[in-house]
Amino acid sequence: MTMYKLAVVGDGETVACFRPLGVDGFVPENTEDIMGLLRLLRREGYGLVMVTERMAEGSESDITAFSSEEPFPVVLTVPDTQGSTGMGMDRLKMWAERAIGADMLNITGEE
Repeated sequence: MTMYKLAVVGDGETVACFRPLGVDGFVPENTEDIMGLLRLLRREGYGLVMVTERMAEGSESDITAFSSEEPFPVVLTVPDTQGSTGMGMDRLKMWAERAIGADMLNITGEE
């Protein structure tokens, strides 16, 4: 059975919250470094990479394309210590719609 590693990419405070759980943390210098870091984490055998929503801002389409290339690592956008921007839920909704073919989550509450 393959054991994949877990990583979180974000600001120092958020990364520090995950370290006691055994999650490897990475704090990029800037958001332009994210895609190179994701490629490195793929080569290093990470199975799940959590990128904070604020760190992922501006790279959403690149992250989506990266996630579509291979099954691993799974890239999730998660809130940071300042709270959610809504990006993570929007991505979850997008993937659910692709898989199911309809908006079964109805996140916005619209009919």
